[in-house]
Amino acid sequence: MSGEPVADAPITLLDFWADWCGACRMADPIIERVVAGHPDVIVRKVDVATDAALAESHQVRTLPTLILAATDGRELVRLSGAMTGKRIEAAIAEARQALA
Repeated sequence: MSGEPVADAPITLLDFWADWCGACRMADPIIERVVAGHPDVIVRKVDVATDAALAESHQVRTLPTLILAATDGRELVRLSGAMTGKRIEAAIAEARQALA
């Protein structure tokens, strides 16, 4: 498997977090590990304290919240609260299906 991004199915994972959020700190290494195996997924960390407008526009009410979005900005999948690697893997698969 190539390390090159997959141009025909790019997905952006918006990781809404805050430095005071313990669940966010616990999720970080899980997200990094899972996404490392998916070169077509780009992570954008969004600190809700410094980018409150973006969090509000996505109606983020729980931390952590992951939103997998298409390049056109369309939300494909949303996960909120504590999460496992399997749950994130399933969300990536679901996002790919939505793009197919």
